[in-house]
Amino acid sequence: MITQSCLIEYFWKPPIIGEIRSCLLKLFSWHSQLQREAKPRKAKTSQLRLTDRQLPQLWIVTTSLPESWLNKGLPFLQLTEDRDGVYLFGGELLKTAIVVIDQLPLTAKTVWLRLLGQGAAQEAAVETVLTTFSFVLMESLSLKLSAINHLLIYYVL
Repeated sequence: MITQSCLIEYFWKPPIIGEIRSCLLKLFSWHSQLQREAKPRKAKTSQLRLTDRQLPQLWIVTTSLPESWLNKGLPFLQLTEDRDGVYLFGGELLKTAIVVIDQLPLTAKTVWLRLLGQGAAQEAAVETVLTTFSFVLMESLSLKLSAINHLLIYYVL
């Protein structure tokens, strides 16, 4: 998801159309700023140096998305068949993807996003973390407790 510069907007509740527009405005403002910075100051040509691949992507992460949005004629395309819950919005033109947390597959790769979800999606993510990562978490916790113990001993003495 994050392989280059990007803008991530998170919504606990499904975003309304105006919020989507605001996200797009932020993205396009950032694109404009980057293009201005890349343009040579005394260039006689209006051609910019940045390619489309160099411009940041917008990721809108939401816990759910109303089914009606997918049927309103808005340009949603599922990224690939094996990527449930990830949609391109406006194709390549808008450089925007929407991640719908409650539609993500229950895998270790999606667990950190699913922790941001609600209800059953979040509960399943917590269960995955507790079962899959329990050893790592316990080791990390014990190291933190050990460090706190050493600090307390240092301040008491």
